[in-house]
Amino acid sequence: GEMGLSGTVDIEERMSLSVDISGLEITPWAVLLTPEPIEGKLSAHADLQGDFQHPQIEIKSQIQALKFKRMELGDLSTDLVYNDKKLEVKNLDVTGTDWEYHLTGYLPLDLSFYATEKRVLDTPQSFKLQVKGERLELIRWFIPDVEYLKGDMQGNLNISGSLFHPQFDGSMTIKNGSLKFAELADPVENLNVEMRMQNENLILDQISGFMEHGETGSGSAFWKIWKLFSKKRKIRGEVNGF
Repeated sequence: GEMGLSGTVDIEERMSLSVDISGLEITPWAVLLTPEPIEGKLSAHADLQGDFQHPQIEIKSQIQALKFKRMELGDLSTDLVYNDKKLEVKNLDVTGTDWEYHLTGYLPLDLSFYATEKRVLDTPQSFKLQVKGERLELIRWFIPDVEYLKGDMQGNLNISGSLFHPQFDGSMTIKNGSLKFAELADPVENLNVEMRMQNENLILDQISGFMEHGETGSGSAFWKIWKLFSKKRKIRGEVNGF
């Protein structure tokens, strides 16, 4: 990849700078943020104005072929603006073959170039996340035992409160879905879900599905528990309502 910096900084710490990045492999840099493996190629343009105490920053970026924990997430694009201790996410999109994630909102931050007591401020944040598609790849991040979740999905989530004490309000629907657990041979089919999230509570208004399952011969703990409910060679089952 390539990186370039141009512009001026005067004796009074006023700046007018441009940063350009093209095709930069992010893996060596991502380890500074998280021990989890992150892969992709970054291209970005950033403009820095103002001074060291009160910088004004605009960033447009794209990461192609983004992978996180070996999950292929597609392409990520961002349009960010920082000014007056507020980072505005004008647009953050993650687009894959079968899904779209769209995030907008703002986060109170102090990005002064000087040392400061608090980088993350106590004033409220506000974000809106929209999800739609036919596959929810990120579920493997939260529930590693899930191999895949497919279906007609639509959801939205409003995030308020503060970064360390967030509040959630949203809903999600899944229609004609298919949920596969790694330890089971067959998926739950015809999965239909209606759920809401309020603060720390996940509310399932409706859930139904169908499973036909044959033995796999696995000796794992997951399989031993499952055999308590499936003494026959093949079983059929349904779950409805909450």
